[in-house]
Amino acid sequence: MNTNLELLSNSLNDLHTDKNKNKWMASTGFRAPHKMFLLLAIMDLIDQREVQSEFIEISPELLYVFDKYWATVMPIGSRGNMVLPFFHMRSENFWDLQPHAGKENLAQVLRKCDSIKQFSEIYSGALLNKDLFCLMLDTKAKIKIRGILLSYFDEHSQYNLRSTTINNKIAYEYSQKLFEYAKNEPAEAKELHPIKKSNEN
Repeated sequence: MNTNLELLSNSLNDLHTDKNKNKWMASTGFRAPHKMFLLLAIMDLIDQREVQSEFIEISPELLYVFDKYWATVMPIGSRGNMVLPFFHMRSENFWDLQPHAGKENLAQVLRKCDSIKQFSEIYSGALLNKDLFCLMLDTKAKIKIRGILLSYFDEHSQYNLRSTTINNKIAYEYSQKLFEYAKNEPAEAKELHPIKKSNEN
């Protein structure tokens, strides 16, 4: 496990991202933050059991959490496109896009993909390296992985991103409590307010 963490840490420490000081802010280390936001979002969904295997697909839940991380750091009014890192993360050794049957040749020559519709026509999702997925389930390892991803940002942004992670966890735990309450409430309500049968003549 430690060897795998060390090897994968090297990959996470050197993500292939656009580096352009004229385009990106100091808060993101003057580089595109998309891949870091996506990986942080995936880790949150693993914690929430929305992602239960190394197969990752574009889902409303993943889009929602990615957008929350984006809004935490990026300027108001700017909009992130999660399809971009989902597609371009194929340049990393821990991410393997999965084309639909019969779309393999098209996937090999495709150089640009920036819409969910286009992506879904060609790919079903991506496989996260199995060792990395297992590390994201491990309490100590995922703390280190989050630390690596946050290290791409300045100190202020790191603090805000950690707060977003905590808030995502709190929101999930609260939603689970509401779900459990909703399941149990009808039975309790019947006990408190039994339905009276009308008298028949």
